Amino acid sequence: MGRLNCMLRLLEPRSSSKARLWSRVCDGTYGKPFVLDVEDRRQLHFDLDAVQSAMSLSDPARLVLSYTRKMACFLLFCRQPTRVLILGLGGGSLAKFCYRFLPDSTITIVEINRDVIRLRKEFGIPDDDCRFRVIHDDGLSYLKSLPEGFDVILADACDRAGTAPDMASLDFYLRARTCLTQRGVLVANVCGPSRDCSEQLSALDEAFDDGSLAIASRKVGNTIVFCFRDPGIVERWTRSAAIAKQLKRESGLNFPRYQRLIAPRMIPVRPSIAASGHAELLGA
Repeated sequence: MGRLNCMLRLLEPRSSSKARLWSRVCDGTYGKPFVLDVEDRRQLHFDLDAVQSAMSLSDPARLVLSYTRKMACFLLFCRQPTRVLILGLGGGSLAKFCYRFLPDSTITIVEINRDVIRLRKEFGIPDDDCRFRVIHDDGLSYLKSLPEGFDVILADACDRAGTAPDMASLDFYLRARTCLTQRGVLVANVCGPSRDCSEQLSALDEAFDDGSLAIASRKVGNTIVFCFRDPGIVERWTRSAAIAKQLKRESGLNFPRYQRLIAPRMIPVRPSIAASGHAELLGA
């Protein structure tokens, strides 16, 4: 078996001890996000046990991880959103996808971890401009400060244990619903221990009055849940096969397949749906 070409990249002063930092990364005490390059793939990690985000170095806007491609299925329900809110920056996979394929949309990203934001250039995340901005804030606090609505909210804020606690509560999901326009859709990445996932799914079900459906990412521990301000949108979506084919032509993603995966799950969400070299210092 061939040897992989790997590079560990840390946001630390170049004068730091690489050996000491490597030891802390390996024993799990490092405490900051870091970058691991493996061949053509750049990954964001909080520890070595799980990949938080991944990017193809040869095609930075491509959605590498399965769960991000399924979250992009919001386009089946809201083809041309005016305003998109992404809660959780990570390696910017969904942010870059939206920036590239939704040129008429305004995209706001909220990230609580300042060190994650400081790594944005390593993942080719665009600079802020008139339609794209990254804000350092807590997702729930940000939602509570907003009077206006979003057509799409993508909730993908995770820590080492799973979904960030403030983003997994009934209070958060109720506020997210309030912040949606009448045609709006919330897409939530539910992950973590089985009990926590069950509680999140129950909270989603309560907050959206059964106007929810789910799609599981079978290869990893994620359940992607779509929730609607207007549950009637689910009925209209059953006639969207043509939209799925068009989206596949435009993006290269297999939207018809994802549509088929979601269709059998067009029922209220229930808890039963939910069931892991060298070092370069990036310079602080």
